[in-house]
Amino acid sequence: MTKAPALYQEVTNQRGEVNGIMRLSDRMIMPLDCGGLDWQGYLDYVKNGGLVIAVDVPNKKAQLAQAKQTLLKQLAQAAQVVIEQAVQDIVPKVEKDSYLAQAAEAQAWALDKSSPTPMLEGIAAARNIDLDELRQKALDKSRAWQAMCASVIGQRQAFEDQIKKMNDINQLNKIVPKFHLPTLG
Repeated sequence: MTKAPALYQEVTNQRGEVNGIMRLSDRMIMPLDCGGLDWQGYLDYVKNGGLVIAVDVPNKKAQLAQAKQTLLKQLAQAAQVVIEQAVQDIVPKVEKDSYLAQAAEAQAWALDKSSPTPMLEGIAAARNIDLDELRQKALDKSRAWQAMCASVIGQRQAFEDQIKKMNDINQLNKIVPKFHLPTLG
């Protein structure tokens, strides 16, 4: 003998707690113990052995792990946005792509004034500006960028450490990551 298909299903709130019953025929949701004829019909159905589809409510440990993963992803995205918004240069992509090479040349030059800096030399010649002045500006910009990135990376990692240590989902939900850029002089 096969059982009749389920006529009701449990529903949950955002915390994964069962807080109601849905009648599948018309998708009407009743809060638990709401009373009335519809609720009595549900109780009679269960009393007579009717099948109710149970939701898989994750245990608190699984909920906490999922909440941590979600917050860590949001944290990584927020850090990336802070970095991207810090760069306000309106330049072509090819120029942005050259920043690492310019920085490497400037840093090598800072260590050894005889180091070749072909990219910076080409830029200085095309702009008709002093090469050493350009090298110094590239070096200063590189150091400021490194300081800003180090600050954001460190703050993100500190939030990550805090998130990973949390054992209570309510306390975890109170974490609101905010990044502060260093004051560069």
